[in-house]
Amino acid sequence: MKKTFEFPNTLTTVICTVALMLAAAYGLVVAVAGIKPAVLVLAAILGMFAFALPIEALMRALLIYSVFLSGVLVYFTPLGPNAYWPAAGLGVVLGVRIPIELLSGARERKRSGSSGDGPGRGPIATLSNVVLLVAAAFPVTVLVSSVVGGAPMDQVLLGIKAYFGYWPLMYVLALGMASEKFIAWAWKALFWCSLIQVPFVAFQRIVIMPQRLQGASEFDSIVGTFGGDPFGGGSNATLVLYCLVSLYLAANYYRVGVHRIAAVALVICTSLACIFAGEVKAVIAFLPMGLTAAFWDTLRKKPIRFVYMLVAAGGFALAIIFAYQAMYWSKNQEVTGASESDGMTKSLTYAFNPDQVSVNTGELSRAAVIALWNQDARGDIPRRWLGYGIFASRASETFSMGKAAAKYYPLNINWTTAAALLWDFGLLGMITFFLIPISTIALILKISAHPQLSPETRAQVHVALAIMVIGVPFHFYQNYVYLHPPTQWLYYFAIGYAIHVARGLPEMPSTRRKSVRASSGFRGIAAAHADAHLPATAELSK
Repeated sequence: MKKTFEFPNTLTTVICTVALMLAAAYGLVVAVAGIKPAVLVLAAILGMFAFALPIEALMRALLIYSVFLSGVLVYFTPLGPNAYWPAAGLGVVLGVRIPIELLSGARERKRSGSSGDGPGRGPIATLSNVVLLVAAAFPVTVLVSSVVGGAPMDQVLLGIKAYFGYWPLMYVLALGMASEKFIAWAWKALFWCSLIQVPFVAFQRIVIMPQRLQGASEFDSIVGTFGGDPFGGGSNATLVLYCLVSLYLAANYYRVGVHRIAAVALVICTSLACIFAGEVKAVIAFLPMGLTAAFWDTLRKKPIRFVYMLVAAGGFALAIIFAYQAMYWSKNQEVTGASESDGMTKSLTYAFNPDQVSVNTGELSRAAVIALWNQDARGDIPRRWLGYGIFASRASETFSMGKAAAKYYPLNINWTTAAALLWDFGLLGMITFFLIPISTIALILKISAHPQLSPETRAQVHVALAIMVIGVPFHFYQNYVYLHPPTQWLYYFAIGYAIHVARGLPEMPSTRRKSVRASSGFRGIAAAHADAHLPATAELSK
């Protein structure tokens, strides 16, 4: 029988009409404004659909885009730093979903594979609440500082995106909204992260780096998937940080018997290869600090192993210095004419020189950027303690330059996170911000002593401790903890994961015994001794 034509129903007609109108509008944006605004418009459209995604899908998308995609788009496409904005959009969507999930009772859903049946009780759970309370103190400081400093609205919005863009990740983990399946998947991504970096690092080392001007810090081209300007510097410090995390995780997994030696050896070798490829002098300090944290329980029980670790770390530091000297610093010495010893000394002490300032590039050493804040002529007591307001240190030639940054332009006074905190929120803001990792470190040390941690969780907790221990001095090394999505993801994932584990642990059994309180003589002491050392026998005797 021959079919007759039927007009589509009203709903189909409306959907098709709207789709055609959006397509036409998008084509007009591409034709008039170019590729960059078109990509941002597309990201905004996709962001609207992201609200309908489950939280687990949003968390996976945030990890993949932040760690493995955003930096690649920054490095290899004309988008540049604009490619970081979709990560901020995902963070906003995640933040909006948190109260929705809380109101709908999502926090009470079954946590499959959890180490406990719900939030624990006792000192560990209390300490996890202290971390959340400390974290809440920083936004209050930001609010007071911004009101007193009179920060303009555009500066406030950009500052919220920079300082708080990844806080929803921390709260989703801390409030138990992330499944154990996602958390296991995230740690697996961190385990294999160094292996994923290898093809990118190889391409940047073989193809991109030789095109850089020799003697002009060409090693900055080696950034893996973490972004930057191929010919102007990039996030090689983040590359090294992630490779250290992969290395610590592999070593800890092998120690507790989670992974076989072949996978561990592969990850360790690729991690070391990427570390040697990217010149980051701070790794000389970060490696022993992270190793101490990652193996804290072993070192605490047998202090002699700490001596062995220091010897091994010292050998590694010497290997790093000689490798960097052969691959990078010697080229700078050929350009400048400096001797080998002078070149090595300058390379290692550059960060600590308070007079190292370049007006041409706007670059300051880590010590110089703090010294500049200390010498600020307008630094009266309110400025010292509350700063100039959120994002006052932002240096920008195009949009919303901060008040403090405009005073010292073209110098980048937000060269490190610590410096940005001092300029924006003063000493009070810096203290409240630093209390977050410090309280998290205290929480992780408490968690690591819990007898019911699984071997895999114990290994992960110690790597989270290493991230926090490295993170504290990292604030004085770069501004990535508040401006760079890959670094922000790692930092706030570690904090949220520690709280997540703490709130899922059962209360630790008390070491006090009733028999100790009741003992008042030889018979009581003997009963107390039996209770403490032979609990099963003591129960039978009762």
